[in-house]
Amino acid sequence: MIRLWAIVAILALGCAVAQEADEPKCGVCQSGNDALCVTETSYYNCFGGNKYGNEIECDEGFVCTNADSICVKKTELEELPDLVNVCGSGSSGCGVCSTNQKYTCVSNNQAGRCINGKISAVVNCKENEICVADIGLTDVSVCVPQCAADYFKKSPTCSEDVSYSTTTAAPATTISPADRVAICARESSGVTTLFFYAYADTSCKSAVYCQRNSLTSADWVTLTRTCPSSTPYFDTRTKNCVATKPASCPQ
Repeated sequence: MIRLWAIVAILALGCAVAQEADEPKCGVCQSGNDALCVTETSYYNCFGGNKYGNEIECDEGFVCTNADSICVKKTELEELPDLVNVCGSGSSGCGVCSTNQKYTCVSNNQAGRCINGKISAVVNCKENEICVADIGLTDVSVCVPQCAADYFKKSPTCSEDVSYSTTTAAPATTISPADRVAICARESSGVTTLFFYAYADTSCKSAVYCQRNSLTSADWVTLTRTCPSSTPYFDTRTKNCVATKPASCPQ
């Protein structure tokens, strides 16, 4: 609670605190060892800030770190304070959905909704907010006011040159919040789950993610889901983008 009040005070008074640089992050190429930890126990090699090649698994009992050797015995980390278990429990990186994580960051000012460990939709942060996946405050979302991030010495999870790409998921189309709620309310008839996908239109190239707290609730959490050109249609049954128009698409 004290930290939350501190954020309010910061926003009211303004601040300018230098941010930490080169902090090891899950899903981001590290400048120190040219490796991108993609899970706690696997990584990609990096060149020029971009990953390349195949995913490499650490030996059993080893985890991906910021060490020159990349993989280090997990049991030895406590004796090596300068090393970080980069994708350990609770960590998150650019475009990476960690365990039990609802949102991740996909660019400096965009957040991705995580469903079953994958990005299912994208939302934009408000003006003057940045996306910080590891802000560490339970009552604050990943979209954080810049001044508050400065106070906690947090930089954006995604570097400035990262833009949201349809190779990982598709950017949101223009469907107003009111329209999304209307679609969810209309399509919820007969649905017995707390969350589901509904088509936004008959083209089936975009869908709306609908979530409610109970089967009788009229309060909806909604997000837009669109698909890349390589797999332009969304299948609400499999919850994935597909190359051909699905049978579930309304005629």
